[in-house]
Amino acid sequence: MRFLIPISIVFILAACGSSYKHLQKSNGSATCIAGLTPQINTTLYRAQINITGHYLSGLLLIKQLPDSSVRLLFTNEAGFKFFDFGFPTTGNMVVHHITDKMNKKAVIKTLRKDFQLLLMNRLSEAKYLSKTDGKNQYHIYKQGKDYYYYQTNNHCDSLVAMERGSKRKNVVDIQFTGMQKTLPDSVYIKHNNFAFNIALKQINNYAE
Repeated sequence: MRFLIPISIVFILAACGSSYKHLQKSNGSATCIAGLTPQINTTLYRAQINITGHYLSGLLLIKQLPDSSVRLLFTNEAGFKFFDFGFPTTGNMVVHHITDKMNKKAVIKTLRKDFQLLLMNRLSEAKYLSKTDGKNQYHIYKQGKDYYYYQTNNHCDSLVAMERGSKRKNVVDIQFTGMQKTLPDSVYIKHNNFAFNIALKQINNYAE
């Protein structure tokens, strides 16, 4: 089943991909993002993934386990498993299962980074710095060569956008709606340098 990403989000994404040269240092605090980290519990999405022209659709279950790790299970509606990933509270993502067609290092690495950005995972292990564009605060976490950008308003009571890139260039945008200390109602993850996109729409009524 297909669903449409809101037109407003598409227009917003068309304007994204700008560099970070205009940002200035600010006195933001990592405690801001800690207060906006989502309560995950159990969330089910209708999902579409486009990997360079190959389309997969189905259901994505995101569930927090008793040990506080997070499990992501992506299946089609008949129950065929595309991938099953685990995100521990420390350490790298664990691949419990992935279908042969997706079992490529570049695909797994990209999915890991995309979902790590969305889940706001392992931020406490990263180097933190803050900048501003005069309107929003950019809370930046450096992990290896990657920079994870979380934009908030200046009062730090609302998350505006999530991005990943280098020190100077935007690589990935996440646009979302309905994020209130929970995972968003809808999510669109767009890569700016190649065709790798993920669209999620939350299913509110389902039997766990």
